Amino acid sequence: MDLKNILQSSYDFGNDEYELKLKYILFNSLLIFNIFIVGVATFVRLANLQYANAFFDSVYVTLGLITFILARRSKQRFNSLVNFVIFFSYLIVTLSFSTGLNYIAGISWYFILLMTVFFLKGNREGVIVFILSLVSIILITLKEELYSSTTIALGIIPFFGALVFMYFFEQRNQNLKKRLENQKAKYLHQAQYDDLTNIANRALFIDRLEHASTVAKRSNEKIAIIFMDLDHFKEINDSYGHYTGDKVLIEVANRLKSQIRESDTIARLGGDEYSIILNKFGNIDAIKNIIHKLINVMQEPILVENKKLSITLSLGVTIYPDDGIKTDILLRNADSAMYKAKANGKNGYAFYKKPL
Repeated sequence: MDLKNILQSSYDFGNDEYELKLKYILFNSLLIFNIFIVGVATFVRLANLQYANAFFDSVYVTLGLITFILARRSKQRFNSLVNFVIFFSYLIVTLSFSTGLNYIAGISWYFILLMTVFFLKGNREGVIVFILSLVSIILITLKEELYSSTTIALGIIPFFGALVFMYFFEQRNQNLKKRLENQKAKYLHQAQYDDLTNIANRALFIDRLEHASTVAKRSNEKIAIIFMDLDHFKEINDSYGHYTGDKVLIEVANRLKSQIRESDTIARLGGDEYSIILNKFGNIDAIKNIIHKLINVMQEPILVENKKLSITLSLGVTIYPDDGIKTDILLRNADSAMYKAKANGKNGYAFYKKPL
């Protein structure tokens, strides 16, 4: 078993679990470090006949080993284990500090605990542990009357400094994380959605079609794929330019999108080609009803810079699994049906029929 396997508990973390993976590695690293240091301290205290401290340290070591074993069994237990370790670490450090009264060591252990909580839990929990640690240090030292107020102040001032540092460090991390997430979301959107119309692109459409096919197969249902092409769109581009053509494509996408359900998918596959996935459509009449809506919504001319442009659709329909199972076959059959609709006079639709 190598060090990497030990630190990340031998789990396979997904791409969206990068932060959890880092926390797991930090958590296990600190746990192993603490077990080692406190384990050595236990033997030192026993040699110096400090039995009370040795007992508390041995409890901490035992707790750490149990936690380490539990952490390797389930990622879902991580947050509970972190809370458990933080609570008992605070308790053991406080008990050890109150019996040993090594002021420098006490401050150091609270400082390590504070950093751990900030990294693993965040600002809110870090501030809570800071307050508890600070109160514990002051109460224990004042109770024993071994330190002057000046000594206590010199001890807790760096502690305050650590709090400020960790707070702004965590804020910086959160801001960086937010920017990275926004950037990731932006790149993901660009990879999956058409730049012009802001509906799904071919890649996302294929992915959703494959997913819809899997779901339909599992539930023994059917899905319909509607392939659409704008009639005479090239003439608009040639006559009025690409700017006007782009405005037409955007308006067509908006109109088509308004006629389908949220559970369905509409995509621009390229040029003036659009496609729709209809999930759980019921029967053929339901498909025809949607097709008529798509055709009718294009009856109103599209207004671009005071120009009224009339657009019609030719649509081809194929059914999963009746007309095919594989994605490329379904799209090819839908495309074939669409060309049949064009051959029949355009501004209409046709269902795919298997050749005899």
